[in-house]
Amino acid sequence: MPGDKSDPDCVWRKRLVQVRNYQNENPDLTKPLNALVATKPVFQIWSPVAAVALLVKLEMPFRLYQVRMLDSGESDHNRIEIDHDGESAFLKGKGTTLENIEHREQPMFRWSENQNRQRLLDGLLKPDRGRVSQHQGVFVKCHDHKVGDFVGFFINTNKTADIDKEWHHRGYHIRWQHNSLHRWLVKLRNWQEKYAIGITA
Repeated sequence: MPGDKSDPDCVWRKRLVQVRNYQNENPDLTKPLNALVATKPVFQIWSPVAAVALLVKLEMPFRLYQVRMLDSGESDHNRIEIDHDGESAFLKGKGTTLENIEHREQPMFRWSENQNRQRLLDGLLKPDRGRVSQHQGVFVKCHDHKVGDFVGFFINTNKTADIDKEWHHRGYHIRWQHNSLHRWLVKLRNWQEKYAIGITA
């Protein structure tokens, strides 16, 4: 299935691949199994997961295991989105400093109730639903009396500090908004929701 040409975050290509006899559902027994018997078109979509994981490692002092275990927040009660005007200001080099946030420049992100949460919970087995908290994604809505609302990080693993803790008490928060990194994490979550449905490791 081809990618979305209108989506700037979708990088895909169509190419022809060779089909060998043993790859056919009904191989031709009169030919060697390794013989080339046909070509067929395939569509390939580039996955940004490894690139974003590397970016997180370069920007933040996290261990690779912590990066791999980060939750996208797809089932959280609140959902974060990129504000179009805020993103435009950010890409123009505005709205990236603490001073701009304090002076209430156009916010980079906005929050809303997650309309997909119940649908995702309904897809889980009943015993598993109790292990899904209201907020377990990497995005955390924070507030400061001087700055106002901003986005922080929730790191859901913390090595030995998590020993003997219940699952919902594990991890830690970082009360710091990293506009560029949060932006790419939101874009990765959106990419996963659109293109990675049903993919398993």
